[in-house]
Amino acid sequence: MHKPSDRTITIIVFLLLAALFAAIQFSFPSLAEYDGYYHIKYAYLLRTEGWIGDFPWLQSTTWSSHFADMHLLFHVALIPFTWGDLAFGAKLATVLFASAALLTFFLLLRKTAAPHALFWTLFLFAASTSFLYRYSLLRAGPLSLFLLLLSFYWIIRGKHVRLLVTSAVYALTYTAFPLVVVLASVFSAIRSIQERALRFEALLFSGGGVLLGLLVNPYFPDNVRMYYTQMVRLPLSRGEVPAGTEWYPYDLSFLLGASIVVFIAYLATLLLLSIFDARLDRKTITMLVLSVFFLALTLFSRRHVEYFVPFTVLFCAYACHPLWKAAPRELRKPIGVLLWMVVLFFGGHNIHSVAEELAGHSRLYRYQGAAEWLEQNSQKGDIVFNADWDDFPGLFFFNTHNYYCTGMDPAFTYLLGGNLWNDYARITLGKIKNPYDIIRSDFRAAYVFSDTSHGPFLANLNADPRFVQRYGDRHAQVYELVPAAIEEEPSSSSP
Repeated sequence: MHKPSDRTITIIVFLLLAALFAAIQFSFPSLAEYDGYYHIKYAYLLRTEGWIGDFPWLQSTTWSSHFADMHLLFHVALIPFTWGDLAFGAKLATVLFASAALLTFFLLLRKTAAPHALFWTLFLFAASTSFLYRYSLLRAGPLSLFLLLLSFYWIIRGKHVRLLVTSAVYALTYTAFPLVVVLASVFSAIRSIQERALRFEALLFSGGGVLLGLLVNPYFPDNVRMYYTQMVRLPLSRGEVPAGTEWYPYDLSFLLGASIVVFIAYLATLLLLSIFDARLDRKTITMLVLSVFFLALTLFSRRHVEYFVPFTVLFCAYACHPLWKAAPRELRKPIGVLLWMVVLFFGGHNIHSVAEELAGHSRLYRYQGAAEWLEQNSQKGDIVFNADWDDFPGLFFFNTHNYYCTGMDPAFTYLLGGNLWNDYARITLGKIKNPYDIIRSDFRAAYVFSDTSHGPFLANLNADPRFVQRYGDRHAQVYELVPAAIEEEPSSSSP
């Protein structure tokens, strides 16, 4: 019987992965979370308007004065998906990027002579709903994993020039680029200990690549300033200002429940290694150290689960190879059948569970009416005081005609200094009864946008005749700031 070629196997595995991610992504009609709106619209603007040198759409943030696209090559990679319906393009890009990352995982196992590569790749679907959830969002995480795995392959093969280039590309793609230096540092330290000589070529080339990527970035030096803000100032500000959910840790019971399969596999592998006193090779030790490192980061911030799971599964795959070879032949088949049953059952369950959860978060059309009204009835560049910082991506998706006050992260407003963030928070919570002067002078806004959940804030607006409601529907309201009370026709609304 003719054995399929490596290319045929690669194509089949990619199509299988794409089908599984598509089963999640296309089970609901729209995007599932906030940031994807921003990413796909930004890529659309790159295609239709050209280079974006500054970012006036976030007026009361650090982005308005020192902007650098921290996802530059990620946004470039999204450009092919901006023809036609943007929501469909975003969903398709999410499927393809996630599939490419897991295909790289599969190929790494095959290239490094780890057996059962397909099993361990599909194991990722069963391992953790949190991991699967993150990989079903339009984020740069899958590209980040792709670059990390590719870098690891260059490291263990001693392809240092390719490592340098990949590290430079990483620094131009996503803010997680320091992880390639961490990866190289761990491998170099382990190699130096084993060989009893300093062997830090991987560290030097990865670090050199990152430095090269930073320097050739067209936003230099503002990109360095933005990375410092993102990596240092934002984490230090967490006690002073709220953040997106992904910056906070999971509740431990939730993390264990959502990722029970990968934790069981992790602990079982460690137990078997201790029982049989197995010797670990360099790549396995590297994965063990990195799995511990990413677990610690996940306990600090949930966004790192997207690295903890695949690197832990890589550790299990490498560590179990010699254990499987040493197992009695008569036990391999029943154990293999049992493990495949676990993967198929939990993988199917997790795909269904994540699809349901994402569908519940789907909000693409929520603010479309208000955003389009503003675009059609305001002057270009008029500033809109948006009452929630995380409403910005959805507004930006539908309306780049206007500018907004805050978005992407509250700390970008907080780090401007002064009382701007404190005033913003107190106004939107309804604690400042007469916010007109602050909104007009400090935020320079001509309009106010709010969803309908801000009861005290909306009550303050309605009590002041200088805020005239121009638009309202069941999701949102728009007010215009006028200098004095005037008689207005009834506000328009849509169902």
